[in-house]
Formats: sequence, C-alpha cells, structure tokens
Amino acid sequence: MKRLFLVALAVSTATLATAQTDVDALMKAGKLNEAVAELTTQITGQPNNDALLVKRGECFFAMDRYSDAMEDLDKAIEKNNKNGRAYARRSQLMQTIERPDDCLQDINKAIEYDDKAEYHFFRGSLYAAARLNTQAILDFTEAIAKGYTQPEVYYNRAVSEFADNRVYEAKQDCDKAIGMDDKWADPLIMRSQLKLTDLDLDGACADAKKGLTLLKQPYNDTLLFYCNHRDYPTYFTLGIEFEQKQLFEAAAKAYSKCLDLHPDSSQMYVSRGAMYQNLRMYDKAEADYLKAESKGIKNELLYYNWALMKLVQEDYKKAFDNFDKVVKFTPKESQTAALYFQRGYCASKLANYDQAMSDYTAAIKMDSAQYAAFGHRSYLKFIKKQYAEAKADAQKSLDIYPDYAYGHLMRGKIRHEMKEPEACEELQLAHDGGSPEAQALLKEICGKDVAPLPKN
Repeated sequence: MKRLFLVALAVSTATLATAQTDVDALMKAGKLNEAVAELTTQITGQPNNDALLVKRGECFFAMDRYSDAMEDLDKAIEKNNKNGRAYARRSQLMQTIERPDDCLQDINKAIEYDDKAEYHFFRGSLYAAARLNTQAILDFTEAIAKGYTQPEVYYNRAVSEFADNRVYEAKQDCDKAIGMDDKWADPLIMRSQLKLTDLDLDGACADAKKGLTLLKQPYNDTLLFYCNHRDYPTYFTLGIEFEQKQLFEAAAKAYSKCLDLHPDSSQMYVSRGAMYQNLRMYDKAEADYLKAESKGIKNELLYYNWALMKLVQEDYKKAFDNFDKVVKFTPKESQTAALYFQRGYCASKLANYDQAMSDYTAAIKMDSAQYAAFGHRSYLKFIKKQYAEAKADAQKSLDIYPDYAYGHLMRGKIRHEMKEPEACEELQLAHDGGSPEAQALLKEICGKDVAPLPKN
C-alpha cells in the first residue's frame, strides 16, 4: 500500500508559487523541523496566506503530526475555500486517519477547483479500495490522459480491470507497468495470474518466480504445481478457480483443455456449457448440453442449467420440460420452492394453468415466504375472476416484500375490477417499482401518461 500512494502522498514543492528557495531546499532535504520553523516565521508575517498554511500542513503530515496538519489545512480552506491543493492534502490526511467519506468529499473538491492528474490517481485509488472498479478505471484513465504516467497508475488500473473481468486490458496495463519498472514485484505477480487465464502456464510461472524472487519469498506449492504439471487435474483445478472468480471465458478455456485431454469426460461438457451460458453464448452451451446428454449425463445440474437458459431465451416449452426433469432427478428432500415456482411460471406462460396453480401452491407449502409464488398465484385466480382470493394472495406477496412491483400490479388490476379507488395508486407503485405492464394500464385505466421505463 505504501507504493500505491507514494506519489499522491509525496510532499511536492515544485509548483508552489509562494514557496521560497530555502524552504524548498529544507523540505527536499528532509529537514522538516527547520522547514516548519521557517514557514511559521513566514505565516506570522502573512497570516492570511493559505498557500503557506498548506505547505506547513504538508510538513506536519510528513512528520505524522496529524492534528497539526489538520489544523493548518482547515485554516487554509477557511481562508480560501477554492484551494484545490488544500482539499487534496486534507483528503490524503483523511485517508490516513481512516475517514473515507470525508476523504472522498475532499478529493472531489480538489478536482473541482484544481483538476490535476495526481488527484485523479488518488481518487481512483480510493474507488479501487472500495471496489468501485468502473469509477476507479475512469479516474486512472483521466490521470494518464493528464500526463500522469508512473508505473503505479498502470498497475492500479490493471487491478481494477482484472476485478472487473477485463483481462485483456489488465494484461496490457501490467505490461506497461513492467516495461517502466521491471524490478517491481506486484505487476509481475499479477501478470502471472493474467497469463494463467490464457493457459500460458510457462509465462505465468516465469513471471511469478521473478516476482517472488524480488520479494525474497519462496515458491509456494500452488505455483510449483502449475509450473510442473500440464495434465487434466491441472486444467480442471484452474477451471474451478476461474469459475469461482467469475472468469467464465478463462474457465471455458480450461474445461476445453480438459476435453482435449479426455474427450469422453461427459460431465465436463456440462461444466463448459455452464460457462458458455454465463457468457450468453447460448448456441455453444446448447451444443455442450446435448453432447453431455448423448453421453449419458442425466442429472439435476444439467437440466437445471439448461432450463434456466431456455427461460432466459423465453422458450417456455423447453424450459418447462427441463424443470420437469430436474424435479424427476432431484430427491424429494432436496427439492426447493424456487424450483416449483420456476416450473409453475413456465406452465403459466404455456397456459397450463392447472399445473401452474399446483406448482405455485407447492412452492408456498415448501416456503411460506415465497412472495413471487403468492403474486403469480394471484394472477391465476384473477383470470378466473376469483377476485377476493386473488387480492388475498397479492396482499400476502406484499406483506412479505412490500416493494414487489408485480404484487402492486396485481393488486391494482384486482382493485380496478372491484371498483376500488386505490387502483391507480397501486398501478403507479407497480410502475415505479419497474413493472412495464403498469405503464399501459395507467394510460388505459387512469388516463395518466408516465415516462416509459429505461431499457436494460
């Protein structure tokens, strides 16, 4: 972490127009006590000079005298509330004393009044620490565009890109950081992880060994395993690791390598198909699921994944058939309310209302908090004009989850049929909660134009 914020936390003296040469020399030489004494003399003669207060605050900060630094930076901002440097240094101080909210607020002010590259780097580091990767990447990119081209900025952007599954960009940034400083271990070790995702085991091992050597650390068992093996268990282990990190493309490559080594590994087609499914490469997923089934795999994992894919594709017939197989192959004690709800939902879409009613009721018996099952069973009762019972189910769904848009939609439709005045209010709640159907009903029933929901 020390290197991460090295440049951002450094006491820079080159750009202060009010600085005098002797003070600059003292600060650069690390003679901070003498610098503080000289600055105190200057401040006594110029008590309203905010730049001098910032400079002395920086000296106090470097001396770990945080209270004195805070006092000077506060005074500087009181005297000039548009002093970007003061906000930036106070932000860095806030980060050091672990006040993250105030820290972000101050660095935002610094950028507002003095849009410098180093401030974007620092804010990017804050966003990265909070795992706000998109914002971090934007700030690191802005820092680079403004001329901040230290290896730290490329490495930190690579960290955020990797966390955001942007493997190719992360590798490019690691390459840049290493090109600037090939004796820095962190980007080497990270690049080794990135090379693993391409199954470049030789390159990954070379980078990891160099990085660990620089850190004077021994090679660990995991590294030695990947360096010394190129067999099925190696690629399978990598696939599992990538899958857990949601690096689905890398996992698919690893499982493909397993299949190259053992083409008859039928369960591996299920695993690779699931990765293609997560990548929305549905044709490839379908081919793998068919292959697995043709090789004798008939279990709940295969059919559940397949069913979910067909549900996303709105192929309700195939989704229903696969959910049905999941029920068949799953032991009774392991069956879930969600499974019955999903099969019921597909049945309802196919106008198989008796099956849907049976499945929704089964889901509710298994889990009385299944608000979606109550909401959709309400619809089945609504179309049968059993309005009182439908209203009770809609109410139950909202008792469990008050912000359930579909529950408000159903209760609005029912209240309209029952001539209750609250129908339009319910439909508005449904629309505000994200129900696309509510927009048309508000126009038709209530004569109310509302903005369409944004598309995903």
